[in-house]
Amino acid sequence: MVFIFELKIIIRNILRNKFFSAINLLGLSLGLAAAILIMLWVWDELSFDRFHDNADNIFLLINKNSDDQGNSMDFVESPAQMADYLVNNIPEIKKAVRIEYFYKGGLIQKENEFFNEKGASADISFFEIFTIPFVQGNKNNVFENPESIVISENMANRYYGEKNPIGEILKIKGYGDIYKTVTVTGVYKNFPGNSSINLDFIIPFSVEEKSYLDNWVVFSYATFILLDKNSDYNQINEKISSIYKDVANDGHYTSYLLPLVNLHLYSSLPFFNNESQGNVRLISILVFIAILILLIACINYMNLITARSVKKVKEVSIKRILGISRKKILVGFLTEAILFSLISFQLAIILVEVIRPYFNNITGKNISINYFEPQLLIGAIIIIVLLGLISAIYPYLYITSKNSVSHLKGKINHDNRGNFARKFLVIIQFIISIILIIFTSIILKQVNYIYSKDLGFDKENIIILNLSDLGNKVPIFKTKLLKTTNIISVTNGRLPLRSGGGWPDIWSWEGKESESRLAVNRINSDADYLNTIDIKLKKGRFFSEEYNDSASIVINEKFAELIGVEDILRKKIYFREKPYQIIGITDNFYSNYFSEIQATAFFNVSTNLTLIKVKNDKLEETIDYIKSEFRKMVADRPFKYTTIKHRFRFTRICALC
Repeated sequence: MVFIFELKIIIRNILRNKFFSAINLLGLSLGLAAAILIMLWVWDELSFDRFHDNADNIFLLINKNSDDQGNSMDFVESPAQMADYLVNNIPEIKKAVRIEYFYKGGLIQKENEFFNEKGASADISFFEIFTIPFVQGNKNNVFENPESIVISENMANRYYGEKNPIGEILKIKGYGDIYKTVTVTGVYKNFPGNSSINLDFIIPFSVEEKSYLDNWVVFSYATFILLDKNSDYNQINEKISSIYKDVANDGHYTSYLLPLVNLHLYSSLPFFNNESQGNVRLISILVFIAILILLIACINYMNLITARSVKKVKEVSIKRILGISRKKILVGFLTEAILFSLISFQLAIILVEVIRPYFNNITGKNISINYFEPQLLIGAIIIIVLLGLISAIYPYLYITSKNSVSHLKGKINHDNRGNFARKFLVIIQFIISIILIIFTSIILKQVNYIYSKDLGFDKENIIILNLSDLGNKVPIFKTKLLKTTNIISVTNGRLPLRSGGGWPDIWSWEGKESESRLAVNRINSDADYLNTIDIKLKKGRFFSEEYNDSASIVINEKFAELIGVEDILRKKIYFREKPYQIIGITDNFYSNYFSEIQATAFFNVSTNLTLIKVKNDKLEETIDYIKSEFRKMVADRPFKYTTIKHRFRFTRICALC
């Protein structure tokens, strides 16, 4: 009865003070909406890969290659024999699966149409280790025929619409120029957005080249394992750390297990969904920011309540004279604050739904909300109650401290304690706001610094093409491109970009008594490479079409310092015991925004990757020209391109943290 009475008073006060109530609701709603959006992003990051039934027992085998200076590089590729070795020699490992991911996209031919899709070859145990629901076909026998393929719902809808795709024929090319004819045997549900693995199709691992499968020095396949639930993976790490030393007599390689649920947040390894790698430090920062935003909203509510203290004190005074206890008055304050929080929360949800499509576009996610999910409902109730408690306590203590009789007689005492408390809350608001402004300012300055940082090469207006489909027509295509005045230079060569250090390998040089394993970035390139990406030559010369430079090498200053030999030009350097003559030294350059300068060696070796330097204001029209020339030479392949600037795009602010 008392609760209903209090509720009537609260509703009457809200209707009587519409402007005041609207300000209060708007402040709380905006604060809640901002905090909810942040927490949705955080929740999505924390939920990565946890949808699998065995998520806590799935691990990725990581290999580590170390050099003689203590540098090392982690990588996910393992020999094909590793999976069977682990299952047969370590009892705690129940299952293992080998996966070869088509990093450049598998080329699919459907009748006379060609598509690039994300695909992989995998053992049948893939569907036993990972939770991949099938909508058509039986996951236990989809790979009985080695010439089969299972596709995602999305791919099935794009290719066949509402038609049943089972039994349909496709042609697929993963690597090389050989197409394999495959039959669709199953359709699985799309991988969720919070999955590190996101594939459009999967084919049997049995189609892999047999000559590689018995070789312990060919690192081509990712290996996932499923541990027994009662196993300690730290103990397993001790067992597998020396596998390469025991089996292949190579002590430079070691292995360890990385939990699947840690792959997204705690690793920057290039695997499957690498473009959306997260960072746990960014999550901590954003949670802290969400709490600060909510505090500002609560303090704003408290200040607005105490600003109406004259009317509120009279209301409380009448209640106290009527004999209503302080406990029931507190219930009234809590009821009002929780009601405001509830209404604000509902308004915040409306704001979130309006903003969510734009938020997803900015963050690159596909966050959806099931408002009837028990965890979400419990979280909403906790937030509403906590906001109500925080918002109600101070106004209650402040207003009930007033002399009821004096206020009813019109004798208002403006005590300094109340004024000090309100001023203190305002100061806290300003401090929190300043902290948020400082955070924002630091991040913006870091972003501006990174984008303006001189990397030592030009990343502007350089188009990247993979011309593997052109085969021996690449030189002809290059000649055609150079006929347009919009294109400044064209080169065949690998990108200077690296997410980690160089690959530790065997190097030696004249005057060095023994071989060393050194982490050196290796870049295959042709004579036009430096001119195209504008890396400066410090000494000597670069590769030239006038010479046979197949046994020549160019290094950067960092590598020259590492060698430590004066007058290094024309000296012999040995890579994997093969001799090369050093003909030039380039300036140092950064291989990514966050790493230190790394030792680099250029080899005069052709690649399928082509870099095209375009005039500043001619990018779009030049892309159209390149596409038309590509179509003239290869009409049955999709045209795909990217740019160096796009590859360098800032997708991980967390790297600044």
